[in-house]
Order: sequence, then C-alpha cells, then structure tokens
Amino acid sequence: MHAGRVLWRYTMGCLIILLVLVLATLLAGPIGFVLAAVAIVGWALVTGSLHLLWGLLTLPFRLFDRR
Repeated sequence: MHAGRVLWRYTMGCLIILLVLVLATLLAGPIGFVLAAVAIVGWALVTGSLHLLWGLLTLPFRLFDRR
C-alpha cells in the first residue's frame, strides 16, 4: 500500500476516535465519555486496531518531539 494512503487512513482513524469521544461527552457528559472510551477499546480489541489507540495516546508527545 502507498505510504500516503497508510498515513491518511491512520490520521482518519485517530480523528474518528476523537470525534466519537467529543460527541459522546457533549451528549452524555463524563458518563458518555467513559462509555465511548470503553466501546472504542472493545472495538479496537475485536478488530485488531490497537495501533490507532496507541497513536492517539502518543500524539501529544509526537507533536512536541517534532520541534
């Protein structure tokens, strides 16, 4: 697969996870955030996409590392 497509899919996956968390928080508050986080981790375990979660967790560190 082309490197640009891999990066695009990785970025879109992280954005979708963030959007789900924000939407759940807006609709149901902290409980919605927790439920969405549990659902996302469960989905990542089932589909084998834990690398997206790891990328999302390390995103702030990678942004500071670039400077």
